[in-house]
Amino acid sequence: MSTRMAARPENAGPVSSGSVKSGPEESGPEGPSQQRAFRVILGIGALVAALGCGQVGSETGDRGLEASRGATSGPSASVDNPGTVMRSRSLSLAEFDALDDSVRSPLHNQNRHSDMTSGDWTAQDWRVFRQKIRWAEALRLDTLSMGDAVVRLAETFVGWTYTPQTLEVPGPERVVVNLAELDCVTFIENVLALVRYQARFGGVDETTPELARDRYEFLLETIRYRGGGLAGYTSRLHYFSEWLTDNQERGLVTLRTLALGGIEDAEPIDFMSTHPSAYPALANDDVAVQAIRNVENRLNASVRLYIPQSAIGEIAGQINDGDLIAATSTVTGLDIAHTGIAIRIEDRLHLLHAPLVGRVIEISELPLADRILGIGSQDGIMIATPLRGTN
Repeated sequence: MSTRMAARPENAGPVSSGSVKSGPEESGPEGPSQQRAFRVILGIGALVAALGCGQVGSETGDRGLEASRGATSGPSASVDNPGTVMRSRSLSLAEFDALDDSVRSPLHNQNRHSDMTSGDWTAQDWRVFRQKIRWAEALRLDTLSMGDAVVRLAETFVGWTYTPQTLEVPGPERVVVNLAELDCVTFIENVLALVRYQARFGGVDETTPELARDRYEFLLETIRYRGGGLAGYTSRLHYFSEWLTDNQERGLVTLRTLALGGIEDAEPIDFMSTHPSAYPALANDDVAVQAIRNVENRLNASVRLYIPQSAIGEIAGQINDGDLIAATSTVTGLDIAHTGIAIRIEDRLHLLHAPLVGRVIEISELPLADRILGIGSQDGIMIATPLRGTN
């Protein structure tokens, strides 16, 4: 039994192996009352395989509920051969751009049709990408602070479709681009990548679309994978607390939890390794499971900090627009339950995020502190300030 879970009121609903432990009929403050614990049992397989929102289980109860409702799937993706070009280590953008097209492009050219309906870029993804970059260039987001630029661009996604499991596509692990449908983590990743793209490259050169796509995938890769380089499924930053520390080590974010009075979160992380049959990539791969277990052991050997939900209101005034918010989880073995972007509305701190309830990206109706207090599967937050980075 987790330490924080034991301290919670004894009102948890039914629990199956690896399911969410939450209060009865709890859905959070943004939606109607729902019997989430029962729905999670029905959706647990899709829940733990989803990985996109909080990577392992953000809004875990909601994601299981989404699965039980039969959520709209993301754009179909054919199996690409990712090859081994420049994926074993993190390259700087200068090194990447210096590569000859014949070396840089095989990752993205194989099995791609001219209409971009196969592979990970669809025609819709390309349209969204160009529109967002043109808008960012017209407003010169690069002249704003990183936090302000993040909020401005993130707001353009309000109303966008929420879809779980957007990174779980058939075939070998690769940098998935899906700008048509987002979950709470891919929302953050794509907003950061778009802001950094415009700041570094300006607009999109229509004469070299492959270069634009390659650069964007490279920026996503540096955010999404350990050390900034894709090296298989287990190199993805599945646990969002590691996503934060890894991105900080590479100058892409600055963790602020300690400075804001964070305390230790002693809960062990082991959800993936203890539920391997629920993850298609782990179900029949003992080597991959052990690699995930090694990651978990390393994370458990380090100190993880969080702001308890009771203290969020006290420090809310010190959280900046554009800061990344990670809501900590009460689910045994999970670190983070949900993620979003801080945004101030009439001097109250709210969350710009991709939730389940409403099924579109939105600004939370309630202030952040009230929202966390109203959701039994979340009990605090971690905070990080995004940086433009120099990778």
